[in-house]
Amino acid sequence: MGALKLWDGSAWRTVPSGVGPQGPPGDLSTDYSPRGVAGGGLADMYPNPSINGSAAGTLLNAQSLRGVAGGTWSAIANNYVLSTSGAQNAAPLLQLVYAPPVDAWWTVNCKSWFNKTDAAYHYGYLCLVLSPADQDGLSVVRLIEMQHSTVQTVCWRQARMTWRLAANQSYTCFARFECSGGGWNVMQNDQSMVMDGMAYAQ
Repeated sequence: MGALKLWDGSAWRTVPSGVGPQGPPGDLSTDYSPRGVAGGGLADMYPNPSINGSAAGTLLNAQSLRGVAGGTWSAIANNYVLSTSGAQNAAPLLQLVYAPPVDAWWTVNCKSWFNKTDAAYHYGYLCLVLSPADQDGLSVVRLIEMQHSTVQTVCWRQARMTWRLAANQSYTCFARFECSGGGWNVMQNDQSMVMDGMAYAQ
């Protein structure tokens, strides 16, 4: 092999080929596990780094709520907050609470079955409501479906929203039912009534 060219920052230098002198020993453990400062999605030092909660995309929190095992239909009316058991609009409510340590994206997903009990057409909404509003001023998302007891007796609704949260602010997201009239039920069992939340660092 001939001579090599090396850029020293201002000019090219000719470097003779061949094996150079032995460099200083590296910072290796006896078992060759990594050492040094962790980066990217990790923080602190190897060999025991921690999760870097401020790195964009890092999972910060995961929550899940379900209805009650063996639950059945429960009457619901306009502006009622869904409940995981017992009467609607009463505790325990179908809601998640989260205060991110850093600015975060919070994706909340909610779903259940809704039953129309009268023979008339009305709109029914499954809403996700955030309090306070997120960094973009958003606070409500609605999924609409029209039902009639003899046409669409039972319909599935699923509402999903990704909110942009500010660090160190406590947020509550709950599921609310809205309708234009008529009689309605919601299914409360743990296989049908679901609310999940996943938070990621911005």
